[in-house]
Amino acid sequence: MDLRTWRLRVDGHVERPLELSMGDLHRMEAVSVVAVNQCPGNSRSFFEPRVPGGQWLNGAMGNARWTGVRLRDLLQRAGLRAGAVAPRAKHQRVVLEIPAAWPDAVADNT
Repeated sequence: MDLRTWRLRVDGHVERPLELSMGDLHRMEAVSVVAVNQCPGNSRSFFEPRVPGGQWLNGAMGNARWTGVRLRDLLQRAGLRAGAVAPRAKHQRVVLEIPAAWPDAVADNT
């Protein structure tokens, strides 16, 4: 992946579609968050009745420090249009689309 030409596009139900370079992102405020990530199948091997999937015991979890631009800041900069988020919706989501060639491009630069 060539970071000189790579772009993050924010579009859809926004007032100002964005196309940001890695340099643009680096100029924005970076925030660090320490978070625990746990696999929803953690301790699955103890379930009765047995459920399909990897039969984890304990330990399908870890923690990490994530640093970068907040999604909230990107969406505010793009200006979410009225109705983009349903008021009091049980589940709100953002759809991320990754080009099919992206995983190969990342693997080539590791």
